[in-house]
Amino acid sequence: MRLIQLEDIGVVFPGRVLFEHIAWAVFRGQRIGLVGVNGAGKSTLLKMICGDFQSTQGKIVLARETTVGYLPQSGISFRGRSLFAEAYSGLPDIPHLQEQLDAARAALADDPASEALLELTGVLEHRFHMLEGYRAEAKVAAVLGGLGFKEADFPRSTDEFSGGWQMRIALSKLLLRDPDVLLLDEPTNHLDLKTVVWLEGFLRAFSGAVVLVSHDREFLDGMVTEIAELAFGKLSLYPGNYSEYEAGREERAELLAKEQEKIDTERKHLGEVCRAFQVQSK
Repeated sequence: MRLIQLEDIGVVFPGRVLFEHIAWAVFRGQRIGLVGVNGAGKSTLLKMICGDFQSTQGKIVLARETTVGYLPQSGISFRGRSLFAEAYSGLPDIPHLQEQLDAARAALADDPASEALLELTGVLEHRFHMLEGYRAEAKVAAVLGGLGFKEADFPRSTDEFSGGWQMRIALSKLLLRDPDVLLLDEPTNHLDLKTVVWLEGFLRAFSGAVVLVSHDREFLDGMVTEIAELAFGKLSLYPGNYSEYEAGREERAELLAKEQEKIDTERKHLGEVCRAFQVQSK
């Protein structure tokens, strides 16, 4: 299923074209590595897809009800809640539904004969069950544990965690939100090897689409099934992981070099023919 369609996308600054005329579709189940030299526009492209940056040309179309989650490289900070409460708030619908259910149960305890309250509580409990709300706390604990937090950290205030751990909190909320598309900009920057391995396994089981920017070659090799390369203002797509892309890039470079050598030889030969003709004309 196509989740995102980029149609003739471009970003042009005064005196500089970052990229232009990009046409690209992202489908459910894809795991894409977005690569390119620093300054090629990788982060800008991710921000455009999630709606944080406006293109100067073209448009981005999302399939109906498609949700997109974005993790930037840095700059996220959480305050005022416990670690567990902050991560729990990332669950779609469940925190608000839990509040509604608690309020309905409290009201029903005060007025147990109310048929309206009894019906409302039943409806909310059914919906909570369908969303696996009763497994929510275990799910939050599992994700926090996978990202390196200890159980003793759960009641701690988010204010107490440093920048790298703040980014782990942001990642936990994003994974618990379970969007249709995950846009991850250098997600392993603040992770140790054990956590990187856990994240790779989590993302492999993820049913949506993943678009990933990373300088971690091993992580890319283990995660992605295709490469989107931003170079010279254009986007090119290649099947396979990063190592396969690099091998293919070397092959393409060799072919281009041979083609250029052939062109140079033909030009030299043509020049010699022209010079010989000029001599004969005299």
